[in-house]
Amino acid sequence: MTTIKQKRTKQWVDKLWPESTYPVSYGDALSKLTKDELTYIRTKLRIPGLSSLNKQALIEALVRLVPERIEEETIRYWDRERWTVIQKILNGQGRWAKPLLTVEQYDYFRYRGIAFPSTVDKTRVVLIPEELMAWFRAKGANLYNKGIAVRNTEWVRLSAGLLYYYGTMTVEQLAERVSALTGAAVDVPEFSGVLREASEYYAQIRVDAGDRVSHSRVADPEKVVGEQEFRAELEFYPLTKSQILKAAEPDYIEKNQYYIDLVRFLRAIYEISREEADCLVEECAEAAMNGLSQGEVMRILSDSLELPDEATMKVLTDKLVLLMNSTRQWVLKGYSPDELSALRQRASVAEESAKKADVISMETRRKIGRNDPCPCGSGKKFKKCCSG
Repeated sequence: MTTIKQKRTKQWVDKLWPESTYPVSYGDALSKLTKDELTYIRTKLRIPGLSSLNKQALIEALVRLVPERIEEETIRYWDRERWTVIQKILNGQGRWAKPLLTVEQYDYFRYRGIAFPSTVDKTRVVLIPEELMAWFRAKGANLYNKGIAVRNTEWVRLSAGLLYYYGTMTVEQLAERVSALTGAAVDVPEFSGVLREASEYYAQIRVDAGDRVSHSRVADPEKVVGEQEFRAELEFYPLTKSQILKAAEPDYIEKNQYYIDLVRFLRAIYEISREEADCLVEECAEAAMNGLSQGEVMRILSDSLELPDEATMKVLTDKLVLLMNSTRQWVLKGYSPDELSALRQRASVAEESAKKADVISMETRRKIGRNDPCPCGSGKKFKKCCSG
């Protein structure tokens, strides 16, 4: 018997991979979409004046107008990965068999009217319509600018990595950071376009309201912004370029020793797989990154696991606290609580040392440096005599 869930899954698959012919005309490819989906293509490519058309008239207009808009509105912002996808389809004469993309990435190409996931002879493929194939071939030499694609790739990866550690930033803040990392000026409007397009292709980047870009894991950007502004005197944690690029990888999570210890501990007291334990600890780490309290993070574990006896519970709590205190938080501008505590302690020691050095000689009315002769007349340096 087919269950409701199985029926829904089949409906979803049929919608994502509709039956098609190969080669496919542009009109036939677009006819598989709903009127709302066609309208979405028109909106993404900023094609005006088509809102009153019925579905067939809209398809005919898009067949004519999409090639005029895709270079300006989307292709100019592509990185190397998206160009590689298109090149695979072009190399297959308009057909890419056994494609491997996420659902969001299939939708990215479909809802720009460029490439269409389809089923041909019971095989899943991605197709570029004949008319667009001819367009790509005619414009190919001028369309792909390797330098721009390389630049866009670096912009996207650095932005994703920075957002992993800092949570949320304005486009201008990100552009400034990326410029410093690359040593090259960043055109902010162009950069904004690259991020806008990347946000619909890559899971890590999310464009929020108010010219703000966030990592997709950030639950409450406004809370993060408020906490960061409360710490206005605190500079963002200094990251290396290699750290940033590593964090740009899909599904990246920073796994320190305390993270690994908690995974091992959960596996030791519960009959769960490494993947299950890792998934739970990742949820805890993500909650800590969002600035949640210890109680809130503990509830994540209690929702999935039966909490142990009191003695084991204490060990679990201690390990969870170690994880949380060592996890970089967006509200702390990329610092972990442990790092921020150490930073403040060093600043306090330096301030106290400076205060000790600010001793005024009663005779000269001048401040006495730590290497100056001690005013007591001992002949020793001040730091080795009366400073302490």
